[in-house]
Amino acid sequence: MVTHRANQDKIIEDAIERSRPITIFLKSGVSLKGKVLSHDSYTIFLEADEKQTLVYKHFITSIYPARMNRPL
Repeated sequence: MVTHRANQDKIIEDAIERSRPITIFLKSGVSLKGKVLSHDSYTIFLEADEKQTLVYKHFITSIYPARMNRPL
């Protein structure tokens, strides 16, 4: 049986390998969008607008691939 943590790690690893930005929603309602630089069992290290942020996984409600701007 695959655990919730293993699924989360697969999504994060895929974002790192493909250099794709993700959007992270926090329990406070704040959303963060950026590229994942690294992660471990407890944290995700995210870079957005040349700023780096350390996010604790226990404070995350959901993770999604960031939306790409489509040409009109």
